[in-house]
Amino acid sequence: MAVFNKRHQRVGVPPFSISTIAAMTFDKVVSMQLVEGGIDSVIFENFLYYTLKKIRNDPLTRDKQVVILLDNATIHKVSSVYETARKMNASIIMNAEYSPFLNPIEQLWRRIKSKIRQMDPRPKKDEMAPTVQKMVREFNRGD
Repeated sequence: MAVFNKRHQRVGVPPFSISTIAAMTFDKVVSMQLVEGGIDSVIFENFLYYTLKKIRNDPLTRDKQVVILLDNATIHKVSSVYETARKMNASIIMNAEYSPFLNPIEQLWRRIKSKIRQMDPRPKKDEMAPTVQKMVREFNRGD
C-alpha cells in the first residue's frame, strides 16, 4: 500500500527515475547506458546496435561468437532487435519467463540497487550516473 503525505505526494519514492541498460560478459560489463525515465524498444535497439558495433570493431572480439541473453521484456521482442542482432552476426537467446535469477545482469542490478538504498544520503539525480558508473567499474575490477 502506498503512503502519501499532506500534499498528496507519495512518500519514499525518489523524485526522479533512472533506468539502466547494460551488456556484460561472464565477468565484466562491456557497455552501459543510463536513461532518465523508462527505456523503450527504440532506445534498447540503439543501445544494442552500438554495443554490437563496439564488439565487432574490436580486433579481440571481432570474430568471436556473440550470444545475447535477454529476458522476456516487451522491448526485447520487437523485430528491429532481432534484425540488428542478425546484421551484427549475433544470436539471441530468451531467458525462461519469470527467471531473473538465471540472468547474470539481474544479479548485478540487485547488487547496485542494494548499495544505493544503503547510501545515506542517497545520490541526487545529477549524482546517480557517476555513482552507478563507479559501482560498475568496481564490479569490473572484482571489488
